[in-house]
Amino acid sequence: MKYKIQPIDLPVLAKIFQPAAKLIFVLANEEDQAYYQNIPDKLDCSIQFFDKMVNFLKAIEKNQVDHLVLINLGARGLPKIPVPKDANLIIIDFSKNKSTSIFGQRFHFDFINNPDRTIRWIYESQLKKPVFLNLYNASGLKGKLIHTFFKIGFKCGAKKWLRSGSFQVFANQLFLQEVNNQLVRAKYAVFTGTIGENRKAVVSYEEDGTATKFLKFPLTHQAKKLVKTEGEVLESLQKITFKHLGIPNPKRVGSSLLISNVRPTKPLKNKDLTVAHLTALYELYNRTATYVSLSSSSAWQEIHENLRSIEKGEIDNSLDPKKVKKLALGLRDLANRFDESEGMILSTTHGDLTPWNSYLSKDKLHVYDWELAQKLPLFYDAFHYIFQTNILVKKESFGTIRQEIIDLKNHLIVQSILAEYKVDFEQAYQFYLLRNVSYYLSRYMQQPKLHEQAHWLVAIWLESIEEYLKNIESTHLFRALIANEV
Repeated sequence: MKYKIQPIDLPVLAKIFQPAAKLIFVLANEEDQAYYQNIPDKLDCSIQFFDKMVNFLKAIEKNQVDHLVLINLGARGLPKIPVPKDANLIIIDFSKNKSTSIFGQRFHFDFINNPDRTIRWIYESQLKKPVFLNLYNASGLKGKLIHTFFKIGFKCGAKKWLRSGSFQVFANQLFLQEVNNQLVRAKYAVFTGTIGENRKAVVSYEEDGTATKFLKFPLTHQAKKLVKTEGEVLESLQKITFKHLGIPNPKRVGSSLLISNVRPTKPLKNKDLTVAHLTALYELYNRTATYVSLSSSSAWQEIHENLRSIEKGEIDNSLDPKKVKKLALGLRDLANRFDESEGMILSTTHGDLTPWNSYLSKDKLHVYDWELAQKLPLFYDAFHYIFQTNILVKKESFGTIRQEIIDLKNHLIVQSILAEYKVDFEQAYQFYLLRNVSYYLSRYMQQPKLHEQAHWLVAIWLESIEEYLKNIESTHLFRALIANEV
């Protein structure tokens, strides 16, 4: 049977159009309710189902609560409903009835699905160009093909066939429209976010054909923490004048964050770590680096929390238990090699620097999505860029990554940083492996459905840690032999 939307989309739609939603009423045919009630994550919402219009309307009368969302999945349109002008009510209607004005204003939206038929993009039906593409960083060939496909499709008047479906929204005030009022003549589209504990929706606002701002609003408790962190970090960095690093201008909107678009007019190819990347990182170190004891670092405390989670946790998916056990042992070995009483140079770090959350221009690195920013050892972002790009974009082996790490160490800019800050490059690399792998592995173990790329990452992580520990032991053995000979 073909359903209008997937169960997980019910609370997602409610939160997008009414972020404070706690109660959702759903009108669906009796035979469909069993399917729609299987919702993996209700996003802190209480959801009630009805199969008859009369029961639906009676429940509305009894539940005069703030921030109520009604979703109609039935075939018939809803009758006109008397609603006070100041009511915080949103109605999302998937019926084909376009004549009845339920209440308030009517807004028409189209949407495009992910391969699993969950909603990916939502945009106003009257848009003449695909504004939602502003939310897609086309750094690779596949991304460029998607951009071209939708641009040509909209231009040729084929958008009706490109969409996965449509719906209408009735509201006295629309959350997206309220934010939109701050942006003169802005069009907008919504990306529904990636499923998981960090899920957040992102709205792109466009003026005169150019994406000017993005609104990030969290859909989970963990996402709220991340959005808050990004706001705090960007506000702090706004006080610094950067020549080679471009960052968004932030503005808080409740628990959401409105940020400016940092995309340059003509971005350059961004698939390799270049002088521009290292120059921008050097500039960031010069402005934010501090010397702290390892034990007082929030990152060090987080590492131990993640290690405990890995060692005590169970695998809820297709991860290889043998690989996970080897990684756990390797990570614990890496951690034990650090002296907590010693200090390290830490700097504000993006935490997830990759081609898909940055742009490159002639003499500047433009970086967005600072939600994982933290005080971490120097070169963390450089290591991460090398690993993520080679594994997820280029699909290279660890041998390629190893060589790029060696080339990084020998780079003139890196040599200058090492000399100026007296940084131990090997220790910084060791910390990266420990922190990055423990952070993501502890989360991957708990995900019911694991994407294929996670298996690629786990395989390379295991190879990199095993080789690093082997090299340490070989070095220690060599030094011991030399000492004995002396």
